[in-house]
Amino acid sequence: MLLTVLLGPPLTGYDVIVTGRPCPKYSLPFAVITPDEGVYEDVITVECQYGYQFPDTSKVKYLECRANGQWSQTLASCERE
Repeated sequence: MLLTVLLGPPLTGYDVIVTGRPCPKYSLPFAVITPDEGVYEDVITVECQYGYQFPDTSKVKYLECRANGQWSQTLASCERE
């Protein structure tokens, strides 16, 4: 994690901005991903295409980009219903 401390005139006296590495473009067969990439704390939506679902029968998952540049989980591919 990168940590940047900016000293300045705000009321608190300090502003702390925490940034991380960008996560790689996410792709999954038979899924629509919106948006398909992100940076620390961004959330993407992974939705199986019509007629497909995840193995747990859900159709939508949400992934968060972590500070280490990795998505919060690795998803199994969407499969035919």
